[in-house]
Amino acid sequence: MSKWILVGPFVGVVLITVALIIGYVVVPPIVDQRVTENVQLVEGTEQYERWVEVPQPLDFKVYIFNVTNVDEIQRGMIPKLEEIGPFVYSQSRKKHNIRFSRSLDRVSYYSQMSFTFNKEKSGYLTEDMDITVLNMHMNTILQIIDKEGRQIISNMTRGVERTIDHIPVVNVVKKMLDRYTPLQSILQTVENETPFFMPVINDQLHTIFGPTNSFFVKTTPRKFLFDGVEFCRDPVGVAQLVCQMVEDRKSATITKTPDNHALRFSMFNHKNVTHDGLYEVNTGIRRLERLMRIERWNNARVLPHWKADKNGAPTTCQFINGTDGTAVAPFRQANDNLYIFSSDICRSVQVFYDEEINYNGIRGFRYSIRNNFLNEMPDCFCIDKIKGALTENSGCLYPGALDLTDCLDAPVVATLPHFLNADPRYNVMVEGLNATPEKHNIFMDVEPYTGSPLRGGKRMQFNMFLKQIEQIKLSENFKIPRLFPVLWVDEGLELNEEMTDLIKGDLTNVLTLVAVLQWSFVGIGVALIFGMLLWYYLLTRKVKNSASVDPIYDVKG
Repeated sequence: MSKWILVGPFVGVVLITVALIIGYVVVPPIVDQRVTENVQLVEGTEQYERWVEVPQPLDFKVYIFNVTNVDEIQRGMIPKLEEIGPFVYSQSRKKHNIRFSRSLDRVSYYSQMSFTFNKEKSGYLTEDMDITVLNMHMNTILQIIDKEGRQIISNMTRGVERTIDHIPVVNVVKKMLDRYTPLQSILQTVENETPFFMPVINDQLHTIFGPTNSFFVKTTPRKFLFDGVEFCRDPVGVAQLVCQMVEDRKSATITKTPDNHALRFSMFNHKNVTHDGLYEVNTGIRRLERLMRIERWNNARVLPHWKADKNGAPTTCQFINGTDGTAVAPFRQANDNLYIFSSDICRSVQVFYDEEINYNGIRGFRYSIRNNFLNEMPDCFCIDKIKGALTENSGCLYPGALDLTDCLDAPVVATLPHFLNADPRYNVMVEGLNATPEKHNIFMDVEPYTGSPLRGGKRMQFNMFLKQIEQIKLSENFKIPRLFPVLWVDEGLELNEEMTDLIKGDLTNVLTLVAVLQWSFVGIGVALIFGMLLWYYLLTRKVKNSASVDPIYDVKG
């Protein structure tokens, strides 16, 4: 009996030891190796194929601020806005021109995006419904001329000279006139008298932008977002010079109409069936912790859109950090933070660990921005490029706003949707906003073992200042510059069932099975030990009780 009492606890200890060795010594390296092989970018693997073409479309949700009181705004009153959305587009991504380095630790590529309107997810909203929005192209062009007038007119005069020189008859007349008043002197006078040029443009607004009596335009989501709002239709005279200047700037948001007789402005057509630059990322072959990390963008390690230090050295604003958000390095820890680079705002965004979450049965970590995002920014983000904007004494925008002038070649300002966490000065200047962190914050849910994104939302609002522009009559009542919301975007992902099952099958189910077996062995071992101890206790108690009973003798009389 004593032999079995000793064998039971021994077997239990062995089972516990084996379970702990399997769970903490044997299995983790095997799983780590499998994860490493599955996430590294190696040509010909399933992971590589999923990287080349994202297996499920992203949701590109657009919320447009419809303007409901145009006439009142033109009289200087507070704008009243109505959010309409989301207009949901399925965004597909596929990489092209893929080239690996000789050492295979880096790969360069272009990522082509395409957008398709998703009627089902957009519900009752259509691309052809009427909306009234800020006339962004008119506001942009007038602000640029107001700020860069002399340089623009100088370019125009050089264009006039070149045109005259190529017309034989006019060139002869020019040479005759030059004997008395050289044309160059006339053009130089125009250039030096820049303020007098603005009234001429003011008189030509209808020729440049079509019939208009406000800084707003009635259009449709289809035209505003992708197809384009037309302007500069067969301009003449000064209008033609302005339109040529617009065309020469080669802005990504401005294209020519198919008949080449007009220009068109759209918010996102430049992103459709095209790419956002040349990326070079780390494959994780040599350093797994740098997997998917962007090493260069457009052949540069630093961004030219933000300020260098006084010695010309790169600043923290200029460095490209993190991944593009479609994947991150594996083996995340709860105290990790991540960087996501966004070409839309030409900068990297840091997200911090928040909490552990569960997404359709998969354990994940949630990362999100802090409340000080766009609030406590380094001075190198203060570029002071918007003339007459609402700014601090330093020339920097108030907290919560980012000047994208150099990034987008237009006086556009980025904020979080509905001015979330921004300075109250912005919010009180418009009506109809209601910031909600759950709906308007930037976040990302990640499966920590593989670094696979589970769910996320990259949210950003695009605004412009509505302000007085010298000699432009339509702006004369805009006494106070207002940061005017145009739209906000939620570029997000919710992993579909197929991809969820793939992660579960490749990892989660294996880890769950190992954990179940491990703790089953531990449970059995503990049960054997305590069972045998209990048996021993009961047995010794029984023996003790038997020994303490007085013997009974049979006494014969």
